[in-house]
Amino acid sequence: MVVFIKFGEYKKLKITDHWNREDQDFTPWLSQNLEYLNDALGLDIQSSDIEYPTGSFSVDILALDENGETVIIENQYGKSNHDHLGKTLTYQAYHDAKTVIWICEETRPEHEKVFNWLNETVSDGTQFYLVQLELFQIDDSRPFPRFEKICYPSEISNSVRKEKRELTERQRNRNEFWELFEEKFTELNPATNLIGGRTRKITLESGALYLIFRITNKEAKIELSLESGDPQTNKDLFKRIESKQAEIEAKFSRSLIWNFQEGRKMQKIQHVIEGGGLDDDDRWEEIQEQMIHRMKEFKTAFKPYL
Repeated sequence: MVVFIKFGEYKKLKITDHWNREDQDFTPWLSQNLEYLNDALGLDIQSSDIEYPTGSFSVDILALDENGETVIIENQYGKSNHDHLGKTLTYQAYHDAKTVIWICEETRPEHEKVFNWLNETVSDGTQFYLVQLELFQIDDSRPFPRFEKICYPSEISNSVRKEKRELTERQRNRNEFWELFEEKFTELNPATNLIGGRTRKITLESGALYLIFRITNKEAKIELSLESGDPQTNKDLFKRIESKQAEIEAKFSRSLIWNFQEGRKMQKIQHVIEGGGLDDDDRWEEIQEQMIHRMKEFKTAFKPYL
């Protein structure tokens, strides 16, 4: 015998049908019923205050989590807007909150992008949640709220955040390395101008040739770069110089990497300096001295053929 189950009618209600005003109705209710939000977000927000003073403003809900860290909750009816985004970030900065929750009825893609970016970028572990609030009812049941997390910290965002933090640290190391390098180079070569960037360049007489210093995490390089702007011109010059490879390497007393690639706009001839790179900060001074000394020999070996 087949038993037919009669299901109730599931319908969405207007938020204002149950909480007429956000500040006077919804916010006080939420502060006393944080378990609904905790269940949806997987958090453990505990004690809270409403309309907590924040300079000349006031945050809707200021709370604490299980570790005693500050949580701020900003509530908004309607679509997310710039005004509440600004308020949310202001309250986070003012209270140094480690969890930031912005609740609204509808989230705009632009604000979702901001919160995703914050979760991937802010390096101190602060968590940002953008939450959509809906109210439902089955038949004549009591209304029940649903908090849907639209943006939230995830394994992916945490991984991206870690990668960005490591990238920032590497960039700081690179900048510090080049600052020290430039001091040493200028002291030894006061008449030679260095061009900055991720590398350091010296322009040769023609303006289409550059001597380049490079540094990576593991090694340092010097190179002659052919950059006339015309791939055929660079190819012809490379081949002409390469025909003197034996003489050049004999004068330089070291082998070189003849880095030619057909169709590439620029061509390179390189030398790797053994002994470390950016990761070996205890050897930076030695590496920099080697780069400067080797480049002098490098330039001398090539000069008759340019």
